Amino acid sequence: MKTLSIVFATLLFSQLSFANERGNGGDAVVCRDNNGSIIKAELLDYYEGRALRKIPNVLADCADPEFLRELTDKLTTYEPLVFESFKYEARLMLTAFLNYRGSDIKTPGYVFVDREIEDIQDSMELLMPRGCRVEQLVIRANKKYPEDPSFIVQGEILKALSEKDVMGIVVHELIYGAFAIKLGHADSRAARLFHQRLTSQKIDELSFFSYAKHIGEIRTFIQRGKYDLYAFPIPLPD
Repeated sequence: MKTLSIVFATLLFSQLSFANERGNGGDAVVCRDNNGSIIKAELLDYYEGRALRKIPNVLADCADPEFLRELTDKLTTYEPLVFESFKYEARLMLTAFLNYRGSDIKTPGYVFVDREIEDIQDSMELLMPRGCRVEQLVIRANKKYPEDPSFIVQGEILKALSEKDVMGIVVHELIYGAFAIKLGHADSRAARLFHQRLTSQKIDELSFFSYAKHIGEIRTFIQRGKYDLYAFPIPLPD
């Protein structure tokens, strides 16, 4: 797998036009009523893929925990130095999210809050439907002490997401953690595009070739300066 490692590292250590931007968490597109209650919520990755890029999300079964196991095993096989440590983090995260959504059980290392989390300006998102905006869903905390949490999660939004989107935020954090922590990436845009590409095909179709192809094309888009988003409002699905 040395060839792929070189491809991946070359992509993520490239000089990017947005290298000084800061970001460390996942976002959701949230629509609220006049009282502030959530009407709809969708993971930004999937909204952006559907509305902006017309990338289909074919994984109706990606809410199944078995999907996460298969995906993390495959990514770790293709790029063990990048994904190995995040494979177990992702599986723990899914358990923490499902426990909180189902029974308000709070897993150590995770802080769930109902108040709004300060948005990390790294998403560079497109315009939202009327009454909707991007809100911070998860923050990967910078731990200074052992007692500090690893993640801060907006619990109200987490409970409003579909099962597919809950799995999606776990996959987002898996990818973004690898991109940012292991390879020094600066914001989440490339991670979101990679996520959209991964979920546009069935997991058993994710070959070594298609994986490397996604990485190479993302690198090309960045180098050509075609990474800016052309904004337009698209409604969230019912």
